[in-house]
Amino acid sequence: MSYADAWLKWSHILEAGAAPLTERMLELGKARSARAVLDVGTGIGEPGISAAQVMEQAGRVLGIDPDPNMIALARNKAREGNVRKIDFEVANVETINLVGGSFDLILARWSLMFVSDLASTITRLCRALKPGGHLVAATWSSPDRVPALSIAKAAVHRHFGLPGSPHDAVSTFSLSGETEITSLLCEAGFRDITIRPIDVVYDFASVSEFIQYRLDVAGPLWPGMDAGSSKEVEDAFEAIGSDLKQYKKPDGTYRLTNNAICIHCRA
Repeated sequence: MSYADAWLKWSHILEAGAAPLTERMLELGKARSARAVLDVGTGIGEPGISAAQVMEQAGRVLGIDPDPNMIALARNKAREGNVRKIDFEVANVETINLVGGSFDLILARWSLMFVSDLASTITRLCRALKPGGHLVAATWSSPDRVPALSIAKAAVHRHFGLPGSPHDAVSTFSLSGETEITSLLCEAGFRDITIRPIDVVYDFASVSEFIQYRLDVAGPLWPGMDAGSSKEVEDAFEAIGSDLKQYKKPDGTYRLTNNAICIHCRA
C-alpha cells in the first residue's frame, strides 16, 4: 500500500516541522560543497530536493525510494520547483548497486528504521562514501517523546484494552536507542559519530485534523477499525482527543513537539 498521496496532502505540516532538522542535516553533511549526494528513502523528495537547492558545486543528488508513487510525486515536486540538480529512482537501499567511493554525502531521514538488514545496509553505505564522506541520518526517539506518531494508537490501545504494545516491533521507533545505532555504525567502519536530539514540531488546527492526518499517513488505528461500529469509532476518537488536551494552545490549536535523533558520522 502506498501512502504517497497522503504524504503530499500533509506535507505543509510535516515539512514545516522537519525544516530545522533538514537544515541541520545539510549543515552537518556539508551539502553546499558536495558534488554527489544520495538521499535514502526520499519519499516525495525530501531532504534531497533541499540538498540540491543549496549545492554550490556542479553535481547531482540521487533520491531513491522503493515506492514508485512516492518517486512520481518527488519528480513532480522537483519539476514544479525548477530544481535541476536531482534525479530520482525507484530503488531499495538494501539491493541497489552502489559504486564504492561514489558519494560525498548520504542522507537518510526517517528511513533506516525500516531496513530489514540494517548492519549490512550501513556497511554498504559506508563503502559507497568517499573517504571522509558524511552520513547524516535521522530517526525518531521513543514513543513517549514522539506524540504525533504515537499518541493516537496508544490512546486507542488503552481504550480497547488491547494486549501487548501498540507499536509493532519494526516501526517508526525501531531505532530509538542510541546505543544500537552507534554500535552498528562503528562496526561498519564509520568514525567521528555524533548523536544529537532535535525537536520536530507539528501544528494542527483541531483534534479532527490531527486524527485525519494520522489515518491518512498510517492507516487504521486498530485491527478491525474499518468494520467497527460508529459508536466504537466515536469513542476511540474521543479517547484520542482526551489525550491531546495536554498539547492544546490558548488559541485552540494543538502543538505536538516530537524528539528526533540526528546522527552524523564520517567514512
